[in-house]
Amino acid sequence: MNIKIQAFLISLLLLLYVCPLFSVGLVQSKNQLPAQFQYPSVNGKISSTNCSNHSANAFCLITGFEVLKDKNKEKPHPFVMQSVDGGHAWKKLLVSDLPPGIEWSSISCTLDKNLCMAPGYDPNGTPWMVIAQSTDQLQSWQLRYIDLPSFADPNNRNFRLQTSCCSGKNANSLCFAGGGSIETFGRYVLGAILVQSRDQGKSWENVNSFTGGAWDWSECSMGSEIEQYIVKGRVEGEIWDPNTGGPETMTEETDDSGLVWN
Repeated sequence: MNIKIQAFLISLLLLLYVCPLFSVGLVQSKNQLPAQFQYPSVNGKISSTNCSNHSANAFCLITGFEVLKDKNKEKPHPFVMQSVDGGHAWKKLLVSDLPPGIEWSSISCTLDKNLCMAPGYDPNGTPWMVIAQSTDQLQSWQLRYIDLPSFADPNNRNFRLQTSCCSGKNANSLCFAGGGSIETFGRYVLGAILVQSRDQGKSWENVNSFTGGAWDWSECSMGSEIEQYIVKGRVEGEIWDPNTGGPETMTEETDDSGLVWN
């Protein structure tokens, strides 16, 4: 057999063998969820996922918003659903009314629901990025306003917090929220913002903000039993690629309760 043909066939076999393994690895590293986990169907968007472990009886929470009709107008309504069988069946939790006059994008809670947060946009506020916090299992809410990143135009009210996630236990909890600024007419992303709280929402710090991106999805979870007070988190979004002229996927992760993101 011709040497060139042999080399080609060997390369082809290696490609067919390696690529499936590589693809499986990508899927597993993105979302370490129980094997039977299935997202429920919602008329809206799921913005965060949180499971106690990867077993068949794991306790899981998903949060996001549904598009519902309110006085003949479609408006997003945040929701929280819980599962006690590793994400196989879901039950919607009752959520007290969030403060009026603010556009809320989603809700996120620690697994015990003793700390919940909802990022939003206050059209009459300065600053206008706001986070509502609940420390009584979704019964009442307090507001915290978030400053714009230093590079942002103070008159650009397109900056919004779009996704959030909370996990942990009591003083060892971590909450983070991500978003960005997107032009109304088109997908050109002006800037991304990622903020976090490591003291149960009492204070917030800017983790990583930069021009050219935006976060719109997140997940977080407790670590293993050995690392039971370690929270792992991940945000995903889009960054503008000047080489292709379009958006590319970007991610940031922490595996040490928010000490380092990369």
